[in-house]
Amino acid sequence: FRKPVPTDSWSQPLVADKWPNPCHQPPLLVPFMQNKNLSEDCLYLNIWAPTATTMRSGVTGRKASKRRSTTSGRKTSRVSKRQSAGLKPVMFYAHGGGFTVGSSNELHYRGEALATYGDVIVVNFNYRLNTFGFLYTGTDDGPGNVGLWDHALALEWVHKNIKNFGGDPDRITIFGESAGGSTVSALILSPITRNLFKNAIMMSGSALGAQTGSADQMIQYWLQVSKSVDCVDTTSPDKFTPEVIDCLKSKDPQTLATYGSSPVFKTGDGLKQVGFYVADGEFLPKRPYEMLTSGDFRKDLNLMIGNCEDEGANLLQVFAIPLGEDPKKYDYRNPTSITYAEAYNTTKNLFSILDIKPRFNGEDVAKLYFTGLSAKSDQDVVRRSIGYAFGDYVITCPTISFAKSLYKKDPKSNVYQYYFNSKIGDWNPFCGPWMGVCHGSDVDHVFGIPFLDTKRFLDREREISQQMMNIFATFARTGKPPAQGGFDWPQYYTINGNTVAPYYEVTNYPNNITNFNLDLKYTDCEDLFKPYVEN
Repeated sequence: FRKPVPTDSWSQPLVADKWPNPCHQPPLLVPFMQNKNLSEDCLYLNIWAPTATTMRSGVTGRKASKRRSTTSGRKTSRVSKRQSAGLKPVMFYAHGGGFTVGSSNELHYRGEALATYGDVIVVNFNYRLNTFGFLYTGTDDGPGNVGLWDHALALEWVHKNIKNFGGDPDRITIFGESAGGSTVSALILSPITRNLFKNAIMMSGSALGAQTGSADQMIQYWLQVSKSVDCVDTTSPDKFTPEVIDCLKSKDPQTLATYGSSPVFKTGDGLKQVGFYVADGEFLPKRPYEMLTSGDFRKDLNLMIGNCEDEGANLLQVFAIPLGEDPKKYDYRNPTSITYAEAYNTTKNLFSILDIKPRFNGEDVAKLYFTGLSAKSDQDVVRRSIGYAFGDYVITCPTISFAKSLYKKDPKSNVYQYYFNSKIGDWNPFCGPWMGVCHGSDVDHVFGIPFLDTKRFLDREREISQQMMNIFATFARTGKPPAQGGFDWPQYYTINGNTVAPYYEVTNYPNNITNFNLDLKYTDCEDLFKPYVEN
């Protein structure tokens, strides 16, 4: 439960040719991992570096990128003279998974296609999750945010050593999706990390909203978790005494991982979302929105943010049970039937039960997201509307609000935005046919998985993947995304004191000028959710 420390040096070559252990977590994503041995010995990173034979014209069938190894910070794999003369941009990726699941060794985070096509160094890494990464006791035995400290140590290592792999330490782009998008925003804010990178990409996530709890809130949440695994000091049941810490350390790791992975917990006034971060006075000196509005963050940043069209549908099952709902209504493949009235009331109840200040008027949310729908509407449409409302509140609007707040305080920063709205083949096991363009749909395309898994993807999806790899690699190289369809990609700007947020929409069809638009989901984010996201 403590902060990470640098590993000892080694005198013999470290042969880095095996996937690292994933950190302890519930079993949801383990089948998709290339190493399934869950362990506390999990703090490793993976590096893909293009070889001298890499062709930037596309991904070829030959092995065009390698994972590398180091010896005590010295070079053991040969870096060609061509690479030494021109160090490559570095792309440092934080995986998603709601701070509770995920690993750098998941199949769709393989970096060879992006490294090859983009001619960049790709790095990803593990960080501790759930109880192991975010337990907060208010003491050194559970200081909180240790999963973020794992990020910091990995990023510091890359900044110090990546030159040995042909990477440019002055051109590091941090990027991540979902929980990883949120941690990227935390790295932008933190005085510990803000000077270790040049560019940042936040994909479907930020530290705003419910991500950060107060110290009192987080102690109450983790006391609930401790009681769930029978770790209570009966003489001081509302405190983390040394006896409680010792009890937690004695528990089966998977038990701790499971009980520390709930997205919500009950309070006397309803359900409160778990804020895995805590404003600890060190990694996060204050709550994220306070840091943004006071200008306490990395300045002169090149930032790109992005969201998918339907950020909430594939998360509804997780929240169904705490709401007393039947999760089968939101099954990925065979959902049970749902009526317009049921969907409307579910949306209303979902927001009404949230224990936040100011309190939501659930009726207002339901009215906005069910405008134009009726009892005659297709049930998949009304079911999807619940996900739109929830996804906008939890993911889309906090991401946009972070970018706007950063730009407003530091207009010298260059901020760009994309909107991923492409769904063709049925390749994603977590995105059912009734759902829209699900949360996380852009990840496989960014990593070029359609080129590595040719059977699951269509030719048009490979074109979209190539487009996304080009967008991300160009941003890492130059600090701005490339022109689309012959038109420059506009950045955020100000008119009469108001921030205007242009964005580019990635669709099923080839790009043109109509793919550029302004102010994504303005009514939803500015008129409805803004007070709650910023609180």
